[in-house]
Amino acid sequence: MQYLALWIVIGGLGMVAVFHLYWATGGRRGADLVIPRRPAPLGGAPLFHPSPLGTLVVALFLAGVAVLAAVVYNGADITLSWRWNRVLLAVCGAVFVLRAIGEFRYLGFFKRVKDSPFAFWDTRLFSPFILLIGLACMAIAARA
Repeated sequence: MQYLALWIVIGGLGMVAVFHLYWATGGRRGADLVIPRRPAPLGGAPLFHPSPLGTLVVALFLAGVAVLAAVVYNGADITLSWRWNRVLLAVCGAVFVLRAIGEFRYLGFFKRVKDSPFAFWDTRLFSPFILLIGLACMAIAARA
């Protein structure tokens, strides 16, 4: 079970990290679908404009969580003790689960703003995927 969880985390976060690297280096394809927007009556403007540096930091975080999952799965203690690596991975998993639940307005399963391309994809792809990643991280971290 943990082996499958490991490959879900490594493959999923690796793929998403590559997308973020693409956007950080100036790529535009798909970028308009991954940023929440204000409701149409308020102009439909993006909620934020990510900088290339911020997008690169997100890519590095995602890749780092994938590496951390592999480290925990293999029982290595490269930087911290194995126990602290497990705790850190569980915290990252919890953060992903909380993102999937959302902040009740623009993000997650319980969002109220549902009339944007982002909301469409967030409901059908982003939030379920992020929930799966979060649960997989916690399953790896729970491995004794």
